[in-house]
Amino acid sequence: MNAHHLTNASRWLPLILSLSLGLTPTNAQAVDVVTCVGSETDTYNPGIRLTSQAVNVSFASTFEPNSCIAADGSGITSVFIPPGGYVAPRSCLELISFNPVGGSETLYWNNGDSSVFSWKATDVQHENLLGSQIYTIAASITSGRYQGRQMISVVTLVKPDILQCLSGIGVTSVSGPTVLTIL
Repeated sequence: MNAHHLTNASRWLPLILSLSLGLTPTNAQAVDVVTCVGSETDTYNPGIRLTSQAVNVSFASTFEPNSCIAADGSGITSVFIPPGGYVAPRSCLELISFNPVGGSETLYWNNGDSSVFSWKATDVQHENLLGSQIYTIAASITSGRYQGRQMISVVTLVKPDILQCLSGIGVTSVSGPTVLTIL
């Protein structure tokens, strides 16, 4: 298997893992309208360590051109999510990228449309698996394109090396694949 196949396989890892853990939408009849595959990078200031401390968490999702597949004829091929951030207690054992109290964000589609999604703290699920932390958020599209539909976002962040967590600076960033699906 060459590096290209490994890269493409790793893009689908979050979705495969979340489905294997039973992290699926409640509507078994749901059909994916749009699925996008990208990556996320979270940065921490100050760096996170083994013990929890208040840090500034910044997150940025990246979706390349042609990273989305739309089954609704909309012509959507990519999405942009503005970088965001918040302050919360974090440690190397808890990398969660979504604001833990809830909130809303806007998805900007390549066809000029946008969608606003909102979530509550109870909409975020967290699983530890094979040295990674997997976060699944089940949000509602509250306005714009796909209003009334559900959005599932799965982010997989590789846990940092324990030695980095013990260093004076701590861990200042982590990254991993993400899958965003509109149902």
